[in-house]
Amino acid sequence: MDPQFPNRLLRAGPGRILEFIQGLFRDFSQLHLTNATDKSVAFSGLESRITEALKTKSIYGIPERFIHHTLLWQRPEGGKLNRIEYDNNSVPSWSWMACSGPIEFAISWGTEIERRTNLSFEGNQKHALSAAEVASFMDCELKGGEKTEVLKKGRKEIVGRIRYDRLDDIPEFNVQRCIVVGRIDGAKEKKYYVLVVSRISKHEYTRIGIGEIESSYLSRIEGNVRVI
Repeated sequence: MDPQFPNRLLRAGPGRILEFIQGLFRDFSQLHLTNATDKSVAFSGLESRITEALKTKSIYGIPERFIHHTLLWQRPEGGKLNRIEYDNNSVPSWSWMACSGPIEFAISWGTEIERRTNLSFEGNQKHALSAAEVASFMDCELKGGEKTEVLKKGRKEIVGRIRYDRLDDIPEFNVQRCIVVGRIDGAKEKKYYVLVVSRISKHEYTRIGIGEIESSYLSRIEGNVRVI
């Protein structure tokens, strides 16, 4: 109901803009639409006004200006997401609009991340997210239950965590791959935030969740891939 929406955002600074965008996406994800497949259309009006004001591109709820933060959406711990069966699979797996159910973000507006991988929308291909490289998990194993999967080295040392978007149809851990989105340097280790992906064809992957892991447990295996 704000007559100055969204221009008022531009006076608030980048941090507040991202805070508003993440809050808007969280709130919208909790709405109960009569038809789940109306989700992308229902949001398109808000999205176009925001991106026009910010002078950026936004595709299916991921603004390019804040691509590294907004790609790291996730289901709340203990929450549940279901894949929406759009016609012709029109909404890509990396968009929160691909699922029904509430979301949150792994990294809030107050946390600075060092961007580690070149991520961009691929020309006019609205469904494709281009990434400079994909990596595999190494020297660790997956343990845990349905809430948050734990990545361990040996029996005791926790080196990372994965939160899958959906709890059904998760591929075996040894074939899962990841795309590094950003890095946060802690006091003891460098931690990477990643998109967890599954390969569907040569150089193409689909998102299955997000994770965080210490940098020494990733190994680059392929460059120039697409997430669809």
